[in-house]
Amino acid sequence: MAISSERTERLARQCAADSKNADRNASRVMAFELSPEMYAILQELSASSGQPLDGVLNTAIALYKASLEALHEGKHIGVAGRPESLETEFVGLMPTTSR
Repeated sequence: MAISSERTERLARQCAADSKNADRNASRVMAFELSPEMYAILQELSASSGQPLDGVLNTAIALYKASLEALHEGKHIGVAGRPESLETEFVGLMPTTSR
């Protein structure tokens, strides 16, 4: 079942609102270690998506959150070959400019 654009927009707004409500838009600076392999992957994702490193991490965390919520609802997470078989579609993952 394809997801309506209204539902997609509502889910995107909800994720953005959840993020903003976490601490009134206050950004946090964090220090943590990444293995050399994970750092290389992060750089590759940044380059291929056109997002800065923190943007890639923010997107990854949002997708992880959505995945955990779906699992808690008894749903399955995977990759579908056709958009028609999706219940929820994640939008905004592809770069907006061509490289």
